[in-house]
Amino acid sequence: MEKNQSQNQNQNQNQSQNKINFYQNNFNNINDFEIVVMSENDLSAVTEIENSLANPSWKLSHFRDSFDDKNNTFCWVMKSKYNKNQVIGFALVMLILDEAHLLNIAIREEFRGKGLAAKFLKFMFEFVAKKSATTMFLEVRFFNETAKKLYQSFGFQQIGLRKKYYSAKITNNTPDGKEDAIIMSKKII
Repeated sequence: MEKNQSQNQNQNQNQSQNKINFYQNNFNNINDFEIVVMSENDLSAVTEIENSLANPSWKLSHFRDSFDDKNNTFCWVMKSKYNKNQVIGFALVMLILDEAHLLNIAIREEFRGKGLAAKFLKFMFEFVAKKSATTMFLEVRFFNETAKKLYQSFGFQQIGLRKKYYSAKITNNTPDGKEDAIIMSKKII
């Protein structure tokens, strides 16, 4: 029985590695991906990506509320040009007067490190500028160094801190299960 479990684990690891190798070998060009308006059919895939994060913050109901707000919130997904059914990532931004607020952004794990989040940010900057937004705001987890570096590379600067804003797994960094949020902003125009 232990031998079968070991074989199944090895088989699952091989399948995962094969999947990663496939994506790395076949999707090396950032132009292989396109950003489209999120549809209701995308909500389950978006929630799946969110739930795969180390500390997911949003539930399906949060995505649905944002999706249903057709006046102020804009929702997009990124898909492969070769498989339009697979959601690679998502981004949501809310516009209020001349301010844009990046609500959420994530890329499926096997597609990270390819510049896709940067492509999303560039797209959103262009979009909100056309809508007359002059500043974009966001919150980022205090310990999310990768995201902070990305935002800083685009000119976002820290303007504040929200104490214990996020729920988090209990770790040495977050012994009470709460994590601070860094508030960042960037001038668009």
